[in-house]
Parts: sequence; C-alpha cells; structure tokens
Amino acid sequence: MNSGYSLINKSQNKISLDSLTVFDEYVPILVTYTKEDAAINGLRVASSSDNGLEESHYFSALEVLSRDKQIILKAPSGMGKSFFLKMLARCMTGEVSGDKKFNVDRITESIERTETDSLPEKQNWDAGVLKPFIFELNIWAHNKDSIHNLPEEINEAQLVLIDGIDELQNEDWQWISTELQSFFEKNPETYAVIVGQNDMLDRLSPKLKGFKCYSIKPFTYSQKKRLFRNINPDLSCSEIENRLSEPVGSLGNLLEITQNLSWWIKIGKKPTTVQSFYSEVVRFLLQQENFDADQLKSSAYKKLCDQKIEINIVSKYHTILDHTILLEYFACQYCLGDDFSTHFNNLIGHNQNRAWSLSRILHLVISEQDPDKFQTLSSELCPSEDPSENNKSLSLSAILSANLLFEAFLNKMFIQDKSSKRIKDWLTAIITKGWLTPYDRITAGRLLSWMGDDRDFQEFAIIPENSFTMGDHILENNMPVHQVHLQSYKICKFPVVNKDYLLFVKETNREWNSPERDDPEKRNYPATSLTWFDAVAYCEWLTEKWRKEGVISSKEFVRLPTEAEWEYASRGSLDSSNNELLYSWGYGWKDNCCNSQELGLNEPCTVGIFPENCSQFGCLDMNGLVWEWNSTLWGNNPKKPDFPYPYNDKDGRENSKNAPNNIRRCMRGGSFGSAADHATSTYRGGLEPIGFWRGDGFRIVISEKQYHE
Repeated sequence: MNSGYSLINKSQNKISLDSLTVFDEYVPILVTYTKEDAAINGLRVASSSDNGLEESHYFSALEVLSRDKQIILKAPSGMGKSFFLKMLARCMTGEVSGDKKFNVDRITESIERTETDSLPEKQNWDAGVLKPFIFELNIWAHNKDSIHNLPEEINEAQLVLIDGIDELQNEDWQWISTELQSFFEKNPETYAVIVGQNDMLDRLSPKLKGFKCYSIKPFTYSQKKRLFRNINPDLSCSEIENRLSEPVGSLGNLLEITQNLSWWIKIGKKPTTVQSFYSEVVRFLLQQENFDADQLKSSAYKKLCDQKIEINIVSKYHTILDHTILLEYFACQYCLGDDFSTHFNNLIGHNQNRAWSLSRILHLVISEQDPDKFQTLSSELCPSEDPSENNKSLSLSAILSANLLFEAFLNKMFIQDKSSKRIKDWLTAIITKGWLTPYDRITAGRLLSWMGDDRDFQEFAIIPENSFTMGDHILENNMPVHQVHLQSYKICKFPVVNKDYLLFVKETNREWNSPERDDPEKRNYPATSLTWFDAVAYCEWLTEKWRKEGVISSKEFVRLPTEAEWEYASRGSLDSSNNELLYSWGYGWKDNCCNSQELGLNEPCTVGIFPENCSQFGCLDMNGLVWEWNSTLWGNNPKKPDFPYPYNDKDGRENSKNAPNNIRRCMRGGSFGSAADHATSTYRGGLEPIGFWRGDGFRIVISEKQYHE
C-alpha cells in the first residue's frame, strides 16, 4: 500500500488508512513507569528538607517504545490502547504525506507527567519517521488463508502495531507466538507494540521474549483536563474544573469518560454520582426506545455467555449489545435476579478475561439497587467448599467475593464472621499455592491485607553450618567463583513487611516517609523507602525487644545478613558450573515466577504470592520484588566494588557500622524494576547508606555472630 499502513479486517484483508477514524480528542497515554524509576538518581539521598513524597513523573507509552523498541502495553478495556496504535500509525504516515494535522509533532506533543498539573514536557522520540503496519491478531488468526503465516506486509514495516490479542484462543496463540518470536528475533531493530487486557495477557502462554511489558496508567487529573478541552474547545477553565469535580471526572478510563460524556449530553441530565449516571442512561433507553427491561437484561447475559439470541432481538437491542459497558451493565443486572451465584459464576466462566471489568460494573449495579446487599452477595458468591487442589477452579469466585465484601465495609471497620473467615482461607490458599494469574494474586493479597493477613511474616529458616559456592561466571563483579564457609544462622523467610516496620516506627517515633505505611491494603507489602541506617536501627530495636520477650537468647543478635549469608539463603546448593543465571528456583529464567521488570507491574506487591520463588531453605521473594540491604560494604564506585571476590569477612568489608556515608552498602536480589539478569541470586549491587527508594527493603537474620562491633 502506498501509505505503508494497513489493517486486517473481516470483510477484506486490508483497508486503507483513510477509512479509519482518528479522533481530535486524542490525549497521550502514560505508563506506570516513572523517571524516578529509570534514573540512577532515583535512588535518592535523604536530606532534612526531603519528605520523600514528591510526585512521580511518568513516561508516556511513546517514550517507552522509543526506549525499548518492542513493548507490550497492558490495561483494562477502554484505557486507550487501540486508540494509541491508530493514532501512532496515522501520524507516522501523515508525516510522510505532509499532513499538517497528524504528524510526528502531533504524536510527540508535550505532556504533563504528574498526577496534578505540571509544566508540559515534550515527549522523547528518537526513532524518527517509521513505516507502520497495524493488524488485528484475532481476525488474522481466523483467516483461512493465513494459518501459520504472518501477513507479508510485516516484512516491510519498521513499526509493527498489533491489536486483537484479547479475542484469541490459546490454540491460536501457540502458532502466532512462535511466528512472532521468530520474526522479531530475525528483525531486532523493528519497533513493535502489542496491546491487550491484563487478564488476557496474564493467561496467555508462552510469553514473548525480548518484549518489555508496561501497564497503562489511569487518566491523571491533567489528562482529563486536556481531554475535556479537546472534546469541547469552548469550555472555560472553570467549566473544565466543574466537570472534573462531577462523576465523569472521577473516572480514569478513556472509553468510559468519552462514552459517558456522550450519554450525558444525550439524556440531558447531569448525574450526581457514577451510579446515578448509569441509572439515568437505563431509564432514558427504556423510555425513549421502548425497550423491555427484562428482555434486554436476558439478551445481554445470553450474549456474554455465548447463548443463542433470536435475530429480531439482536436487531432491536443492537445499540446496547454492541456497547461494551452497557452490555456488561445489563448482564450484571440479570445476575442480580434469582440465583445470583449460579448466574454470575456462569458469566465469569465465559468471560474470564473480563472478570474484573464485570466485577466493577456489578459493584455499580449493587450500589444503585441496594448497597446493603454487598455482604450477603459476597457470602453467596464465595465457594462453600474448603480450598484444595481439587476445587481451585473456584478461586476466581473467591477473590470476587472478597471484593464484594470490601465494598460492603467501605469506610467502615471490618468485622469478621464465619463467612469472611472462609473468604480469608481462600485468599490465603490462592496466594500461597500460586493459583490463578499473578495479577489475580496481587489483588487477592491486597484484599487479604485489608481483612487481616494471618501468616507469620517473622518465620525464620534455619541455615545449617556449611560451605557453598559463591559467585558466577557471567559478570566480572561476581568472579571468581569460590567456596565460602558459613556458621549456622537463621534468616527470615520474608522481607520485613509494612505492618511490622510500622510497629517499630510508632514505638520509636522514627521518621518513615512512605506513602504506603498506613495503607490497610498494603500491610503485607515489603517495607520500602528505607535507608541502610533505618534497617540497622530496626534490627537493634528488635534485638532488644526479642531478648526481653525471650524470643532470642542474650547471646543472639537480630541484624542484616552479610552478602554471603544472603546469597547462600537464596541459591542454596546450586553450583556455578555453567553460564546460566541462578535463581532461588534453580537455573534459568521462568516466566511469572517473581515480581521483576518482566511482569510489568512496576511496584511492590504482597510478599509470598510467587510460591515458585522459594529457595531450598524456604526463603521467599529473594528474586525481584525489592532490593534487600546487606551488612557488607561495597565501596565508593557504583559500578565496581572496592571489596571484590573472593568474599572474606575479615578483610574490612563487614566493618560497616562506622563506615562513611559515601561508602555504599551491598544490595541483593533486584526489585520489581529489575530485569531478569539483575533479579538473580548472584547479581551484586550497592547504594549509599542514606539513599532510599520505593524499591528498597530488607530482611533480617538471627545469629550469635555480630559484625562491626
């Protein structure tokens, strides 16, 4: 095609660029990855004027594409993923054709990077003008002429844009992923964006290697202001502010905002809440279109459950049945009739990749009809059986049940009863046994934190006296591989979590500038934004406390692990006889085994939700999640340690107590922002002891041997 742009379509293999609608309302989308995460000075140095709570500065989707070349963008339906692809393709071809409106300047327009208003910055795009090719995987997969072959146009493209992954069947993904992997391995310089919903992308296997995964951020206040201004340029600043204070302004989803504004104008009535907005839309449809409410609810439910619907009904209600949000709304209304749990479980069973979208809509419907029903419906939805391997297929219902319970006690003190105890048992089983997807377990972990996570986060593994192999043959800083002999010690199976560190802060009045310190949904998250001195102070406080309580003897200390103790607890008896990366689970990388950059979450999560990320001693989360402070000195140079291997605890590297602040301390394990080759059991890093970041934490050991005294 002359334009260099095409789209696979059901009625014909390609349609021209001109047949696509690109809206003037386009607003650049942001991802959850920040400048602070990317920059080395994101590992900030504390000062007396620093409260640690500055706003984050987010990258745009375009900028991470420029940075990484091949990316996956994850987000719920309606967040602007497909819109971004079309706009990107339109502007690239527009630049070539001399389009004054849609060109590179338009796609790289300035953005506000923070949650609130900030000075606009031009987006960074270093790739110039690229020849784009966009296609929908689901349509291509069902084209009988395309089986096991990617479209020919992909070979000429410099920018490949892929949509439609949400509608794929797993068997289709098997051959498509193989073809895509082969193509991009042969064409590593080709830029590519794949977009899809979180649930669907989490469930697809195998994963594409070489693609960086990013989550799209819900619309910020600044983005909403720009969107309202683009939709109606005549709005004054005060009118825009008024819109933002109303229900539509509370939404963070591009599709919901634009569609709801459209309906708002159509019904001619300003809603007072999001719930009343949907109610007004329904009332308008039933009155103006002479729709039968029961028939409409039943039809929406049947469509989402792949049941047959009469042609005349499809024709009558096509306005609703083709509208994603309203379709889900009426289907959820149907479920709230007789036998709620059976109908809603059936709905979820047919739509697992949109389960959380349906859950959000269900909450709106319940809030509108009878908010007092949340707790009753939660009890109905939770499986009556005890969690076990035989009935783990019921896990998703258990999480959604917990989510309903959360709504029931919103802004109220949670009171546990027999039903909620059953829900807690399910949530605990889901996260400790690794059921469902990582994102499901992340949500389960937050809900369990809110309900009260009863796991023992101060459980210790006993490490016997032994010699082990330390280092690897991959990085210079990890060489030479050598043997180290260690005395017996105990190491905590988890990093220190927020609820335990907060007890220390409250008792000692120590400063802790973490926005998550009092979050009831993150009590079981690792404590972060801590300096090395914070970690040491916690250990000293806990030593005194536990000696008084008889938890440890008068000869024992709670302290940070040495670098050698940390590595042995993580790798165990694994040797370094080959050049494979080492992890707690063994040799070589495994998808979805830890919270690293590959997961695309870009933030911490509940500890222990990756049961495969467990060492032979039972230590969890030693790869990814958060960097962990060690007692060992690193040195002044961030790239090369002053204390190289072989490890020797008598050469001064463990005299860290009184070392100056410019001498870095070792950090191990990587974090949610670390790539697979950093989130290993052998990778060595270091940071100034007064530095801190939201990806830094620590775990503790108990030993009779105390260093730096």
